[in-house]
Amino acid sequence: MGEMAEIEIPKGYREDQQGRLVPDKLISKLDKERDELVRLLCEEGMKLSAELAAYKARTIAAAQKFIERSAAEYDTQLGGQKGNVTMSTYDGRLRITLTTHDRIQFDERLQVAKQLIDKCLRRWTKNANANVRALTQEAFKADRRGRLDTGRLLSLRKLKIEDAEWQKAMSALSDAITVTRSQQYLRLQRRREDGGYDPIHLSIAAV
Repeated sequence: MGEMAEIEIPKGYREDQQGRLVPDKLISKLDKERDELVRLLCEEGMKLSAELAAYKARTIAAAQKFIERSAAEYDTQLGGQKGNVTMSTYDGRLRITLTTHDRIQFDERLQVAKQLIDKCLRRWTKNANANVRALTQEAFKADRRGRLDTGRLLSLRKLKIEDAEWQKAMSALSDAITVTRSQQYLRLQRRREDGGYDPIHLSIAAV
């Protein structure tokens, strides 16, 4: 479906928040001035937002292009896990970092993993592995919106438990993971006199 067409406002009227047409002569001077101020500031903000989005895309593309060129020169692949890369100026005063975060979800095999884990917990004695039991129960706890904490679930795979059924459960947990979207993030930093780094803020809330 396409977007709904905007209704043309007749001359001498303004639309209120309930969608009603109100004659200009019935609107107070203060309400009109507020309308003009908010409209002006938001339109300027939307323009800056679009410029910032374009800058981000342009910067990531330029950095990625340089990374690929540098990698090709040495016939290797740059970056650590997920291709995260930090590049600095020659004097080290400025640097940029590119990171990639995957947004993941779990398919039906998550329930298979949970059933296998539950079997392990029932099989182990009540007093043994109490910490593992608590950690496991907490990992599968959903928030108020019914969403699971992926970090807690993935932390179960780090537990060193030599048990065939537990290992089978961890395999099911790994297989249940689906990457739905990869998002690239850009961070700019400037070095302080003490050697630490401060972010170059691109968020209006941080400046």
